[in-house]
Amino acid sequence: MDELKPTGFWNNNTWHSLVCQTTRFNRQSSRMCLNEYSELYFLGDSTSRQWFIELYQLLGVPSDNVTWDEHYKNTPKKIRKFLYKKTWGKAVIDSMTMFFLFHPLASTKQKLSLEHFPLEYEILENIKTCDTVIVLGTWAHYTRWTVTAFDERLRYIKQHLYEYKKRCPGSKIIIRGSHAREHDGWEKNLGNSDLLLRGVNDILKNVFKAELWLTFIDVWELNYSAFAKQTVHMPEHVVKEEINLLLSNVCPEKYY
Repeated sequence: MDELKPTGFWNNNTWHSLVCQTTRFNRQSSRMCLNEYSELYFLGDSTSRQWFIELYQLLGVPSDNVTWDEHYKNTPKKIRKFLYKKTWGKAVIDSMTMFFLFHPLASTKQKLSLEHFPLEYEILENIKTCDTVIVLGTWAHYTRWTVTAFDERLRYIKQHLYEYKKRCPGSKIIIRGSHAREHDGWEKNLGNSDLLLRGVNDILKNVFKAELWLTFIDVWELNYSAFAKQTVHMPEHVVKEEINLLLSNVCPEKYY
């Protein structure tokens, strides 16, 4: 699609994509869409956690079937206090299990040790099933990286995603792009400017978009043109539209 054209438009709090035919998913249709998959992984930052939460709520997963940070429950307290809350999530519904895992190597004020945040290749090597959806959302903590370093990190992840895809050709691999965020202080203005975050989106597209074995979902304009304040964690009505895009790409052949 010509990059000069818009990717969609908002009307009545609904995003109308001009890139793909988007389905409006409800509980029944979302369950039908994911029925053939046994595992779904969200690998990334806290915006990926938003997708994880929004999707398990859409699916109607009972709260008793959702667990958080179980992976770190035996971590020493002096280390655990530096970790983000809800860095590891698991939701179980019928025969499918959903996971959220916070990514490593993030530039934050927190102490994010590789000991507690495994690299993506370690996660992929430990996935035993092939009827799987993998959603990668790695962008919010990389504006302070050099272009070369971030590009190299993404290509390293891409290689391991490709190895998994060769092993499991029936799996679905989705890459989500970046979006703008809040500007409420000079430090954030410098580190999270629209220019830098758009640059992150361009690098993600350059690395992933041309590949036929995965799907890149560009959410920049969806978020930027939304009737909401720009923030890293956009409001629910925006995230719902992102989930509609996600499921429409997971199940493009199904319309409910």
